[in-house]
Amino acid sequence: MLIAVETGASASEVWRLTWRDVNLQDKTITITGVKGHRTRQYQISNELAALLMQLPKKGERVFSFKKARYFNDFLWKYKHILARETGNTDFLKVHFHTFRHFAISWHYFKTKDIVETQRFARHCNIQNTLRYVHIVKAWVKENEYDVVYAEGKEELTKYLSEGYELVAKTEWGYCLRKPKTFS
Repeated sequence: MLIAVETGASASEVWRLTWRDVNLQDKTITITGVKGHRTRQYQISNELAALLMQLPKKGERVFSFKKARYFNDFLWKYKHILARETGNTDFLKVHFHTFRHFAISWHYFKTKDIVETQRFARHCNIQNTLRYVHIVKAWVKENEYDVVYAEGKEELTKYLSEGYELVAKTEWGYCLRKPKTFS
């Protein structure tokens, strides 16, 4: 999942990864495009490099799943746990491809550069990339809350006194929000 978040790779692109595509010393990964996507090399985070180092190198491929769709099967358990713990059924809508959408939308949100986002997404056709611009514009328009996270009751009390409302409680802490103020 972290590969998809950092590179925008699809499940089939992650599934096809070989150890030749991963350079842990330089912290790069090469995603070979499928279905009209180009091939591109990406810098990866220290966290992703550390996770990849922990994987056993049993064969040529990084992941030994028989089919790319097994990535979604693997997610099934975790999204149901999250939905149950938070009471948010939107987690049930998450699929592996959601991480590709997130990565591309977030890249455009940060850069506001459609051509660079097209390169990041490895799209051959700019029309495919333009879909993400609409997602980001709607997201920014609807993103009218400041969101914070409190790990303990002391932080929770502080945020509640500052006007935040409690959105969800998990075993890890509390998620709160309040409407943004524009100056």
